[in-house]
Amino acid sequence: MMECILVNKAVGEHKNIKDERYANKFLNCPLFSSRQICLWCCLHIRDIADPIRRGDYSLAHPEYESLIPAETTMDWDEVWSICGKCSK
Repeated sequence: MMECILVNKAVGEHKNIKDERYANKFLNCPLFSSRQICLWCCLHIRDIADPIRRGDYSLAHPEYESLIPAETTMDWDEVWSICGKCSK
């Protein structure tokens, strides 16, 4: 069974997935050594990492705000350098 590696760390986010299609699609994420995350996490992490969207999306999804830098040991600009390329 596939499972997002953040399911037990971003519990609130996973409980609030509004569209199951995002919960049931998985990607191998370069932020996490190519381990699987769900599309819900992927899209929200990318949106927070984007310098233009960061403020609004950080407020909308605060659970990721401290979790992702702690898990990846990268600041948001470094996360964006990966997500910005990966999402294209």
